[in-house]
Amino acid sequence: MNDALSTWAAPRLVALEAALSATFPDAVPSRMRDACRYPLQTGGKRIRPLLVFAACEAVGGDWRDRESTRLNSSHLVISY
Repeated sequence: MNDALSTWAAPRLVALEAALSATFPDAVPSRMRDACRYPLQTGGKRIRPLLVFAACEAVGGDWRDRESTRLNSSHLVISY
């Protein structure tokens, strides 16, 4: 990844990881949570959410909108 893309992606990935962690709260048994998160730990699973954030911005949206971050993390869960 080039510097400009890394700089752009970094805060979005942090927000995405936080939303993803909230998707599998501590109330879920750890073995189940770990099993659900395992397929999502590969870097390739972050490309599509970054494209969603970019599309959001392209039409004047704000990627920091909590709802869009939550929906994007939910999409990750569906995609695996």
